[in-house]
Amino acid sequence: MNKVPGLAFTLVLSLSLIAQVQNEKNIPDWGKIGKADLELTECDFDKNAEAIVLFDAGELVSYDLKPLELKRHIRIKILNNKGLEQANIKIPFYNYRTAESIKDLEAQTINLDASGNIVIN
Repeated sequence: MNKVPGLAFTLVLSLSLIAQVQNEKNIPDWGKIGKADLELTECDFDKNAEAIVLFDAGELVSYDLKPLELKRHIRIKILNNKGLEQANIKIPFYNYRTAESIKDLEAQTINLDASGNIVIN
């Protein structure tokens, strides 16, 4: 009788993990962006939007006895000059006795030049 709740919990946990793995397929690779995203000039559901978060995906990883590691991939489309503030990403950081660290930070800007070619900085 006591095995039923444990079995139900295991089943629900495994189904949620499968759903997470399937969603990872929708996340574009780093540095790969479609021209349609770059050509966006306004948001479909909010015409006054200054920027759009195209996606924000994170993965929390644990390796044996090492501290947790958060890997995050976010893509923001700036629609006008007022939206430039949205490109300033704030990283919460607590460094008491080197409990946390930030490493392998990468960022890039992707634009279209006058002739429509993709330019990566």
